Amino acid sequence: MMQPPSKPKGGAGGGNRRLLRVEKEMRQTVASYLVGGFRGQLQGIVTVSRVGVSSDLRTARVFVSVLGEAGQQKATIEALQEQAGDVQRDINEKLRMKHCPRITFELDPGLEKSLRLDAIFRDIELERKAREEDDAK
Repeated sequence: MMQPPSKPKGGAGGGNRRLLRVEKEMRQTVASYLVGGFRGQLQGIVTVSRVGVSSDLRTARVFVSVLGEAGQQKATIEALQEQAGDVQRDINEKLRMKHCPRITFELDPGLEKSLRLDAIFRDIELERKAREEDDAK
């Protein structure tokens, strides 16, 4: 009797538990490193929002949110990228993986988009209240 074909092992979106676990552990490890082991100064408030790891575990993109001006965001990403090797060593020591992914830091636009949407909704609400006040007069 023939067996059905096995399901392909996709990326994290495909439900690969190992990738999801590695991404989660890397996010926590990088966040801890930034709090306790990062040499230098980061500008603005920095949060590790997510990590995306390639299916072969060779590369990882660390997405960070930086609450601050555009110049602060750029300087923070540059500072993080300069010390990416130190961060990789910390990940390798803590996670003990066969191959430690080569990491790159990227600005996560999610926080900025969220703040912009909040401002838009706030403006809409203020306009609505102003119209209601004008109609009541």
